[in-house]
Amino acid sequence: MLNNFFKKLPKSIISGLVLVFWLCIWQLAYLVIGSDIVFASPINTFKRVLELALTGEFWLCILNSVWYILLGFVLAILISVPLSALTARFSFLKTLFSPIIKLVKATPVASFIVLALFWFQSGVVSFIAFLMVVPLIYSNLTEGFLNVDTSLLEMAKVYKFSFFKKVRLIYIPSLLPYFVAALKTGLGFAFKAGIAAEVIGLPKNTLGEQVYNAKIYIETTDLFALTVVIILLSVIMERVFIFLLKLLSKKLLKGGGKDD
Repeated sequence: MLNNFFKKLPKSIISGLVLVFWLCIWQLAYLVIGSDIVFASPINTFKRVLELALTGEFWLCILNSVWYILLGFVLAILISVPLSALTARFSFLKTLFSPIIKLVKATPVASFIVLALFWFQSGVVSFIAFLMVVPLIYSNLTEGFLNVDTSLLEMAKVYKFSFFKKVRLIYIPSLLPYFVAALKTGLGFAFKAGIAAEVIGLPKNTLGEQVYNAKIYIETTDLFALTVVIILLSVIMERVFIFLLKLLSKKLLKGGGKDD
């Protein structure tokens, strides 16, 4: 009966009810713990977010962190897409790169951050975001390439499709679900790894530096507020990237690209 009730509700209302439920759980946890130093309340957290939003320094930190993280994320896309295509086409390349991909997946993020601090004077955040995202996008797209319908490829061969036509009509529709899934997971990983790199490396005027300062000065409410902001940024960037990706794919599928 409850399932049927929820099925009739619009998704926006369901999302709102879920949000209210978890906010109530958050408030209940705060009341049980009963200490602002240990656990911040949702009201104080969102009040602090609004206070921070009125300062120029806060927006500078957001811009710097988003820039560093998205730079690494975009570079990861630019490397992972051709790499996955090549390894799907040539099996010996897949065998060659497989140990590196497994090594990156298995190594703790903190280890890479510390090593990167030795290797680079700057760009640590972008490098870490790049390094954490490449295996995710690569693995998803490699699976996508291997699951492209072979009968469609045979048809393209019979009708002598050009390379661009084959990409537009066969590969893009086949790979889009894998790419969207990779973006959703990858952006979350990029933000988590990037902020962790900022907390350890402490680049100036970044959200990670603010998180570190909140920890040093035991500003629990600031820590909660910054965490909420980081989560919101991750969600917003995810929506923007997926929207742009779907917009681009629709344009290509409608004939936006030139066929030879």
